[in-house]
Amino acid sequence: MDTGDATAIERAWLDAVGEVLETSGVALSDTDVRALLRVTKIVADVTGVRYLAPLTSYLLGVAAGRSADVFELRSAVDRISALAEGWTPPAPRG
Repeated sequence: MDTGDATAIERAWLDAVGEVLETSGVALSDTDVRALLRVTKIVADVTGVRYLAPLTSYLLGVAAGRSADVFELRSAVDRISALAEGWTPPAPRG
């Protein structure tokens, strides 16, 4: 699949999800999409636990919903990225 097809599918999917969740007025720019994908990749790579990536995205969404007038996605992504880059997992128990 070429990049143009993936971008078209990405936009169509995100628009359809927005309609289902009744958030179609929420603008998710291409820059926002790339920032979210970047932070989820970093989280999955650093922690080694892939399912933490979508859970992190969910928490970013919750934070955005709670403080919509002051929430800046880029700033939040940068803070999570910095956390991930300096994060050391806990020692195994036992």
